[in-house]
Amino acid sequence: MPEKNNVPVVRERIMQTAELLFTQFGINAVSLDLIAKQAKTTKMTVYRYFSNKDDLVLEWLKSTTDQYNAVFDTLAVKFPDVAQAQILGFVDYIIENLANAGNRGCPFTNTIAELSDIHHPARILIQQHKKRQLQRLTDLFLQMGVQDPLYMAEELTLLLEGAQVVAQNESIEQIGSLLKKMIAAKLNHAK
Repeated sequence: MPEKNNVPVVRERIMQTAELLFTQFGINAVSLDLIAKQAKTTKMTVYRYFSNKDDLVLEWLKSTTDQYNAVFDTLAVKFPDVAQAQILGFVDYIIENLANAGNRGCPFTNTIAELSDIHHPARILIQQHKKRQLQRLTDLFLQMGVQDPLYMAEELTLLLEGAQVVAQNESIEQIGSLLKKMIAAKLNHAK
């Protein structure tokens, strides 16, 4: 019986360990055995919570997309009528994560690169997440009164995605401050 009380703790420890390992080494390089060992549990315990590795990957990505959605939601509450502040707040979130990417880059981009099956549930989740993100940015540009809000959201998305790749290959120093400067200039000209 005591194990039932421990369920959320053990599951969360497995999730945190998987996230750390997937982010650091990639999905294909990480086995369930390694996750169990690093989480200080057994492979059988991992299987109690996740039917297979794909299930664990999907749960990790759901958690990651939830974090991105929470950022948008928090910014909407903090700056309810200031779309530009919401956009810049999201840019700040991305910039903060550029340094935390651990030289492996965006978890979404890396996952798509590692999962060749275009119908894999994780790839579909990422596609849906990116479409929602693009729509949220489009809506914010619409609130700003930008003439072509979809185009601006696409342009911003390309800048953000590109910055994540450049941060990974380290070809441009101080990528975060440069990205912020570029986007601020775009927003100022968009009005």
